[in-house]
This record gives sequence, C-alpha cells and structure tokens, in this order.
Amino acid sequence: MLKKSILCLAAAALLCVSCIYPFDADIPEEDQNALVVEGDIVIGGYSTVTLNNLVSLKGKAKATPSGDVFLEEENGATYTGTMMISGQYRIPAEGANPDSRYRLRVECDGKTYSTDWITLTAAPEIKKLSFSVDENKVYVLLSFDAEDEGYAAITYQEIWYFHTEFQQMLTYDPASNAISQITVPDLTYYYCWKKTSYPYETFIDYSMLSGDVDSYQVLSFNRTSNKNHGDYTIKVRVRNLTEQEYRYRKNLENISSSGSSLFSPEPGDIESNIRCVSDENVPVYGYVNISKTSSATARLDGRYFKTHSPSQLLILDPIDYQYYYDRGYVPVDMTTNDTGSGPGWGPLGCVNCVAAGGTLSKPEFD
Repeated sequence: MLKKSILCLAAAALLCVSCIYPFDADIPEEDQNALVVEGDIVIGGYSTVTLNNLVSLKGKAKATPSGDVFLEEENGATYTGTMMISGQYRIPAEGANPDSRYRLRVECDGKTYSTDWITLTAAPEIKKLSFSVDENKVYVLLSFDAEDEGYAAITYQEIWYFHTEFQQMLTYDPASNAISQITVPDLTYYYCWKKTSYPYETFIDYSMLSGDVDSYQVLSFNRTSNKNHGDYTIKVRVRNLTEQEYRYRKNLENISSSGSSLFSPEPGDIESNIRCVSDENVPVYGYVNISKTSSATARLDGRYFKTHSPSQLLILDPIDYQYYYDRGYVPVDMTTNDTGSGPGWGPLGCVNCVAAGGTLSKPEFD
C-alpha cells in the first residue's frame, strides 16, 4: 500500500509540473511590445539606460527601440545620453551635483516618458576594504555603514600587472621549417597590465544588521592567479537601494536565472516608477534608479602568490610545425614531458601578454 501511495504521489507531482510549464507572464494583450525602460543612474559614476520592448514568450519581438534619453536636474541642467550599443545609452553623470534632485526623461516613438523627481539617499560610508587569505584563495572583504534603507548594490573594477607564463627562448622560421635558440629574450611582451569591470551589481539585504556590514566578501580569486604577480588594485563602489528597487532588481535577477521560483513575482508585478506623461493610457514597464555612490580602493602586492606547475607544452613532429604555427602556436622553450624531449610549443598567449588579453599601458578606473 505504501509503495502504491508513493507511486501515486510521484505521478501527481509529474502531472503538476506538466500543468505549470511552460510559464508565461500574465501580460495584458494590449501591453504587448510596450516600452521597457531600465535605468541605473549613479550621480558621480557610470550610468546606463536600456530601452527594450515587452514581449510574451509566444509573441514576436519588435526591433530594439531607439530614442532620446535625458537626465534632468531640478536646477535646469540636462545630461544627454549617448547610444553605446543598440538600445543601451550612457549618461555622463560623473560631474552632476549630488545634492540636487533628478528625473529621467525618454523620448521614443513620438511619446514622452518620465520618472518623478527623485531625491537621492545618502551613499553608504565605507569603513574598510581589505584582503584575507587561506591556503588556496585570496578574498576581498568590504565593511561599511549604512543607516536607512537596509539594502545595497555593489560593483567593482580591477587593474593588475602580470607577466606571461613563459619567456620565449625559441624562434621558428617558416621558410626553412627550422627552430633556433634565442640568445637574449625580448621582454617587450612579457609584462602587461590588465583591467576587468564586473558589469553586474551584487544586491545585498542588510536590513537585519542594524546598518553595519562587516567583512562582506566581494570576490575571491586563486592564489595561483596572475592577479598575485605583484601589483593588484581593486575599486569597489557601493550605493543604497530602496526596498522597492531591491525587490525589483532581485526578482529580475531570479527570473533571469535557473534559481527563480514559480511563486516569485514577475518584475512587471512590481510597480514601475516611470510613466508615459504624454498619454497616461500608454503602458510602460521597468524601473529607473537614481542614486549616489561611495567608493574605496585597495592595493595588494605579490605576497600571496602561490607558485604552480606551468602549462604543459606540446612536443611536435617537425612535419607539424607549419600546421601549428599557422594556428597561432609558437615554439617556447626546450621541454620534457610524457611524449619525450624537444622544443615545446604553446599558444601565443604563453609568451605574449597582449595576446593573453593585456595592455602595455597602465589603464585607469572608470
């Protein structure tokens, strides 16, 4: 009897899943292809606005909308957005007054869309940005005070100095299919700088922490990473979120990932803060954030670097030299591996830091 009951429950569960999947948001038919405005505007920082169209899973998407995007300051100043890629605009708000009120205005398809005037909340006060280490990883830790809303968004950029895995001690002549030794290695492309920007904000809820966030882990990386070669700097930015924006951003994040719940509200179920001012009957979706940010930088030398075995180089038959050379491989150095001893070949990035994604000039933070 118990076995039969378990089988019945399993069948019922499968039946339930078949009933609720695929899932389609409950969007009114008249709202199909409505404008969606997503804005992340940081006064004193990097600001972007994205225009898109709402479309159901069964609907046919329109071309990405284009229009004019403006950030307006209450005292009359206007900051005009520039389209970077289709549907995405950058607004130069780095020098805007942090003590003023702002609104976003969008002109699209002959209609005007706008937020209300938004008063900026205070940016969190960063107390400390530091590093810790265990046997295998380096951790970047952030501590800050934030008094009111209980929610924050974090993003960061990294710049570091590194060198390639090998110095090139061999050279190849395609004309003679011969390899020769390099007497004095050329180190021009041995050392490089690299910069990465984490393009997505991390959202945290600290509402139960009485405003104090202590040693929050921003990121980690392996001790064998080339970030530990000698000069690593990270810049972290933090801003406060309202509870409404936090709910909107988290639900959008959840629905965009495999971890979303069938019972999570859709972003469209959370009230938008932008409307069509030229026709109140025209629907518009999305959320526009306008906030201030605080930032801190921390620098790390190579004290935590952990050496590791280099990548295994390929030992080739001379008949294959030209084939691999044409595909971006170069002879690196004499080596010994399971297949024998001889000239070891590897991708160009093994000996050329620019090919490995670096730059010879030190970049700057945005």
